[in-house]
Amino acid sequence: MRLISVTLATIVCLGWAICPLIAQEEKIDVEKMPEMISQGKPVFPEVARKANITAIVTVRALIDKTGKVVKAEAAQCNQPGYGFEDAAIKAALKSKFHPAISKGKPVDLWVSYNVKFDLKKKK
Repeated sequence: MRLISVTLATIVCLGWAICPLIAQEEKIDVEKMPEMISQGKPVFPEVARKANITAIVTVRALIDKTGKVVKAEAAQCNQPGYGFEDAAIKAALKSKFHPAISKGKPVDLWVSYNVKFDLKKKK
């Protein structure tokens, strides 16, 4: 069994991969990192759509022992003031994960991941 010592913050990179993020929080040993099952679909803010503005929001989410997102916050946004942060938080609260595993049991764990808002035309 491989133990990974992480802080209570991790980053879920685009493409569903999970990699560690340094934070000043309590350290725990995690055997298995949280795994996203489904991501809530964010609603593109209308004011940003009309202005043709795209953004990336880094969301921090607390995943509980059942895989539910119980808290979410916008840690960073490259286009603040257009509603991207709120849309990303609402989407995060609709996301579902397999929980982190520590000492063979599910544990609560903070994760961070990027939500990309893009205006690509659909064909």
